Amino acid sequence: MQTGSRVVLCRHGVTDFTASGRWDGRGGADPALNAEGQAQARDLAARVGAFLGDAPEVRVISSSLRRAKETAAPVAELFGTGVTPRRVWDELSFGEWDGRTGEELRRDHPDETYRFWSDETFRISGGESHVDLHSRVRPAFERLLGLNGTTVVVTHWGPIMSCISLVLGIDLLPARRLSLPPTSMTSFKATQDGPQVEFVNDLGTRGHH
Repeated sequence: MQTGSRVVLCRHGVTDFTASGRWDGRGGADPALNAEGQAQARDLAARVGAFLGDAPEVRVISSSLRRAKETAAPVAELFGTGVTPRRVWDELSFGEWDGRTGEELRRDHPDETYRFWSDETFRISGGESHVDLHSRVRPAFERLLGLNGTTVVVTHWGPIMSCISLVLGIDLLPARRLSLPPTSMTSFKATQDGPQVEFVNDLGTRGHH
């Protein structure tokens, strides 16, 4: 772990799926940002810039999903760098549940939905378990904390939750109570005592809705 290294995890802007409450994981429809999401991406770039100032060595990474790459683009432009897509930062694969709304799933599959949020080994048919998610996201996160400088990662609710729960040592059921709206920022810093959470769910002047 590189003392002073910082990793800023940002959730992507909204898509039509986000707006309608549809679950959207890796391997699904991969929608683009809608107009609101594009405006959120520009706002995120301004907030990241205000937070980091003229910090040296800023890298910008995104998941391989379109909404994350599109959200990361204005941030990368601000720092004069490109966006490096990494599949490890993709959202969880929801398999057969992809494209369904949470309301539909709670109605049609109440027991399985509860298991999904309480049992890290539960795997949706055709999808991933939270253990699968942790096993790809957490090593990538720890590698970034070992680098000099700052890494901004534009990713998804699941990977951000995974990293917060790792650093704070909390289980899946309480971790799901984290509010991480679109283009929220969550920052971690490496210290001699291990990684610390600097802040969670920062939305700047846009406010917390």
